[in-house]
Amino acid sequence: MRGFLKVLWILLLLPSGLQAEEKVVPEDWSFRMSTWLMVSEQPKLTMRLGIPDSGDREKVDLHVSVLGMAKGGLLLSEEQVELFRGVMGNAVRGVEDRAEGEGRRGVITFATFKTDQEGLGVRIKRLKVGQELSPEQVRYYQQKIEEMFIGRRWYRELLAAKEVPEMRDDLRPPRVNNASTFCLVGELFGGELGFRSTVEFHGGGSVSSHWSLMAGRRHSHRSSVTRELQSRLFLAAESLERGEEYTYELERKGLPDSGSVVADVAAGIVRISFTDHLGKTVEGRFTLKDVRRIEEIDELARERHKWFMANRHLLYECHGHLLPPSINFEVVLDAGMDRGRKNGIGNLSIVLSAKRSTKYNGMVPVELEVLCQAFPSGLQQLSEDDLKMMNEAARAAEDKRNYRGVANQGMATETVYTAQERFGVWVATMKRGSKGLVVDPESRQNLEILLKRAEVAQAWYAKLQGFYEFPEETVEAMRPEGDVLVRVGAGYPMRMGPFGVSYWVELHSDGVQRQLVYLDKGHGRDAERLPISLTGDFIKQLLKAGVAIREKRDFAWSQGDVQKASGLLEVSASREQGGVLLEYHPYWADKEEDPNSTLKCVLNDHSLKQIEKLLPRMEKRSAWLREHEGLFFRHK
Repeated sequence: MRGFLKVLWILLLLPSGLQAEEKVVPEDWSFRMSTWLMVSEQPKLTMRLGIPDSGDREKVDLHVSVLGMAKGGLLLSEEQVELFRGVMGNAVRGVEDRAEGEGRRGVITFATFKTDQEGLGVRIKRLKVGQELSPEQVRYYQQKIEEMFIGRRWYRELLAAKEVPEMRDDLRPPRVNNASTFCLVGELFGGELGFRSTVEFHGGGSVSSHWSLMAGRRHSHRSSVTRELQSRLFLAAESLERGEEYTYELERKGLPDSGSVVADVAAGIVRISFTDHLGKTVEGRFTLKDVRRIEEIDELARERHKWFMANRHLLYECHGHLLPPSINFEVVLDAGMDRGRKNGIGNLSIVLSAKRSTKYNGMVPVELEVLCQAFPSGLQQLSEDDLKMMNEAARAAEDKRNYRGVANQGMATETVYTAQERFGVWVATMKRGSKGLVVDPESRQNLEILLKRAEVAQAWYAKLQGFYEFPEETVEAMRPEGDVLVRVGAGYPMRMGPFGVSYWVELHSDGVQRQLVYLDKGHGRDAERLPISLTGDFIKQLLKAGVAIREKRDFAWSQGDVQKASGLLEVSASREQGGVLLEYHPYWADKEEDPNSTLKCVLNDHSLKQIEKLLPRMEKRSAWLREHEGLFFRHK
């Protein structure tokens, strides 16, 4: 899946001169507010609202840059922005349009064009370089540019106001997504080295204050070393006032940063030396007046912090992701076939999954897998070759001709497909390991229908990841309906000795909800999910065993059967080892004759405390899934 990043910069540079209490927005300090809007395409545009350096509070500029047409983006003039706005508006209304506008980079053309989708697209072109926006993107961007014009009017009113202006539909804070606000409170340099104070907040999160150590004007270090050097600077200044020498050497075990703080009484300054992780050293010299100014900036930061806490709602109205970036999900689409056919391929399903993280803002590909539950766990996935040969074998049987093909040759999932006449009937079969199945025409046709449904659902989930507002459903991207099962991750995976443990909550389209626990053996790509089926009750049994250890009594719990495919999982209170013993015995394993086949670990108090935190997390995620089930499927 491709990710589409749209970045809006709102830069407010406020002049000094008037008293802060005279205006709603203080004039003796500056800040900038930015927001980014993720949709499921590559970045095409960035936007910025700002006040020019001249400090003219009546003028708020609106800039739009087109990415991919110049280094850093092709900046449109205000005249070009108006033309772009008009062409997009006409495209949304279904009216063909074309406009040209002069700018610093020459003439830029904006024109509508017809697509194979519903509605008109817009093409932006300068010389031989251009960008195309799909009809969906045009509708999205047109709304956002109109939102920026509303926001510009609001900022003009707000910056001049002594009282908060009355909000209207056409005069209000801009509606943005995933916003970040950065306020530079002040900075002071003593040579190459300096200290910078900022106040920041993101979206609906808390407001935080930070000090950064500046090694030159562009390179900052925000870490515990900054506060450490700053506190030592204050102590060295106190020694300097008393005429006493002071020396402090900063060395952090296992970390490459180092530094020193020295009160030079003879020179009347405090010297600071800092060496970063690359081995580069910078030095600073601070007078007593400089140190007092840093203390004043620290006090100003506290004032700014309070202001933002009280007035953040005046800067923007923020909407978060519909689907938080930290949520992994799996969606199972069932073929709805006859599960009573033990020798047929009717037990089929398709799994759409996304392993997401905040690192990429949740934008990851949605994988598609076809599974046949008639095979043992770990051997159920059908590859593209499997599907191809299954169809070839079925068609050969229909045409009454012999066929033989081998998919995934040399792998654990190697499968032989055949078509041949048996007792006067032409039959297509597939065999994986010792298990053989009949590929009946009805199941194959149902699989083709299911794959088409899955491709439409796959496009929907890819699209859904980046939206802040419920996206438009189309023929190409739509929520599935019918027999649908949704699983979402309930926390980060944990390690328990040889086990990898992950926690999920599950909701079926018929309303049935469960909590699930998966056990893996191995690490990373070599991890293999164990076939045992566990629920949230497994967590409770671990905690009960921990209580038994503290109360010095016996405890035993088990699930599964060593003589069945699931294997056997046992939990017991091991007073000899001082913890909870977790053991897994694979299918048909003999504990005495083959002790190495058993996976086991001992959980101590610390591990059990971490596990205990999972129960409220799973309950919280269960409630979230119930509330947001409409993101994943539609009821018939």
